[in-house]
Amino acid sequence: MRKCVFSILAAMLVMRKTLTMILVCIASCTIIAGCGSSASSSDSGTSEKVKELSDEVQELSEKVQELSDEVRKPSDEVQEVLEETKETSEDLEDHSPEQESAVTVEITREMQKKLNTFLSNFAEQNMGKFDYGHPLPAELAEFAYRWTYINKNNEIGITTDGYYTIGLDKVKSIVNRYMDVTLTDEDLYSGDWSGEYQGFVRDDKYFVPAADGETFTTFAVVTSLTEEGADNYKAQFDVYDVDIDYYYEQDDWNSIPGKYYPYSVAEAESDTNLIKRGSGYAIIKKDGDSYKLRYYEF
Repeated sequence: MRKCVFSILAAMLVMRKTLTMILVCIASCTIIAGCGSSASSSDSGTSEKVKELSDEVQELSEKVQELSDEVRKPSDEVQEVLEETKETSEDLEDHSPEQESAVTVEITREMQKKLNTFLSNFAEQNMGKFDYGHPLPAELAEFAYRWTYINKNNEIGITTDGYYTIGLDKVKSIVNRYMDVTLTDEDLYSGDWSGEYQGFVRDDKYFVPAADGETFTTFAVVTSLTEEGADNYKAQFDVYDVDIDYYYEQDDWNSIPGKYYPYSVAEAESDTNLIKRGSGYAIIKKDGDSYKLRYYEF
């Protein structure tokens, strides 16, 4: 793209120089011819001829300037295209999962559990994609509700007209804790509530239509970790489901899938009670002993 643009600019500059040279040559020839023919004229006639030639040169100079302006216009337009292309390129680089400075990190047993646990917060909700740069209040509120439903079920309220509820302060706290996004009441009250759960905000609470209990048997296993700079890491991960028959055979359902959070890649691949669903990657930012989600795609 840039090579083509530079070729166009070069051609325009050559055309401009050529036109200028042609016009100057014409002017010079005209002056020489005019001077030769006026050698035998009277002083007054010579002065008039010189003035006429001077006017012609001035007129030619103005035409050269006009042509120069015309050449400059497309150059300015091309410059705008170059700037837009540069901005797009930089934006793509900012969101690219691959960085030249990436350094592979050895995952210890302790790190494995911590990373698996963190990313399972999103995998267990069947999250498809999240981008820190483009958060949607409705999706974030639904994440907070589901997280509470799975991990702190006793904190979910229920109304007499058939809705589960969670306070907006709780929503904002969970979203900030896991995504580092600061939601305001205005964000939540003005959000588009046409998501999967068809929730809505009222009286400082997030309402979701009550439904039969869901089964959450999904978790993530980090397969590799690379340091991207500025405390950012790229985590490749696999997502697994616990076999539903095996799940219902367990006495303590609440221990599933938490018992799998420490699993390494080899342990997950060899466990016959697990079903691999696929792979994804996430960009996470180190935050003390935990992480914040920057990007997620599965």
